[in-house]
Amino acid sequence: MKKVLVFVVFALTLILTGCSEQQSKNEEELKVNENIGEDMAIDTEQILDIMDSVIEENRDLTERELLVFEQYYIKYNGIYENPESAAEPMTEEEERLFILTKNIIENPELYYTLESDKEAYKSQKKQIKNVIETGQIYDKE
Repeated sequence: MKKVLVFVVFALTLILTGCSEQQSKNEEELKVNENIGEDMAIDTEQILDIMDSVIEENRDLTERELLVFEQYYIKYNGIYENPESAAEPMTEEEERLFILTKNIIENPELYYTLESDKEAYKSQKKQIKNVIETGQIYDKE
């Protein structure tokens, strides 16, 4: 009985340690420009993660994923369209991020049907990630 208990405690410790390390790793990986809200950056990353899995698994969006897209659109389009009624209007960088992400949300099938569409998505994703990190669409070279 003691061996089983020790094993369970050991297993739980490993699981919990692994989860917290993964969470810390994910938080460290996301570099957010000072003019972009962290919530918006995280929400946008969620949209990109969904699209990545749809493309990787060669499938359509699920109802739940479509709901996530809809919620993102409702949340940020309201602020974009009516900045005076928002508690905090969007910064120029957040507007840039929203417009790029909105292109994916409004017509996701345009980014995963043909192989050339998938290349267009990669380009769009790169631009979105660049805005999250630097506030700019393209790297300044």
